[in-house]
Amino acid sequence: MDWKTAEPDEIVCHCMGITKAKLVELILSGTSTMGAIERVTEAGTSCGGCRSKILQIIEIYTAPITPEPRAPGTGCCS
Repeated sequence: MDWKTAEPDEIVCHCMGITKAKLVELILSGTSTMGAIERVTEAGTSCGGCRSKILQIIEIYTAPITPEPRAPGTGCCS
């Protein structure tokens, strides 16, 4: 499964019924570690089969954004 393009209603944790949309919402609001997600949703705490999926989603939605390089002397602080 490609979690980057998966539908928002795709179930990630079947034991707890947690969707990709719920995880993305949590991650974007700052709940962005496996431990924090476990505490809030209990996802990953039953059978553990979804842990790698959750970690993939965390990685996708917490990846650093690299700014486009600017030519010298063209920035606001030049």
